[in-house]
Amino acid sequence: MHSNTCVHQFRVKAEGGQVSPTTSGIHQDGFDWIFMHFIKKKNTHPVISEVFAGPEEDSLIFTKEMSRCLETLIINDNKCWHRASSVVPFDNQQSGWRDLLLVTCRCFPQGVPV
Repeated sequence: MHSNTCVHQFRVKAEGGQVSPTTSGIHQDGFDWIFMHFIKKKNTHPVISEVFAGPEEDSLIFTKEMSRCLETLIINDNKCWHRASSVVPFDNQQSGWRDLLLVTCRCFPQGVPV
């Protein structure tokens, strides 16, 4: 089995009293595995990560506010769906943001060129 692994920083920022959505609702990203590592937040209300058994609102199976550096949520993107609540600043006079380090993995059977 071969895999293609990508690592990237993901910052969601809200400025000037605006709310910034973190995702486009309950979704899958098209990978086999997603590792979401919390890094840091500034001037934000809690952002809640949610995992669902299906694309329906009533299939919620897990919720978590990630707040400690390198706290990690691992998702089997073939079997689960996910979303996160919006970044909402505490103080509307300052920007607020949330940083994650995302690691995505797509697996390929032997013999498939990567």
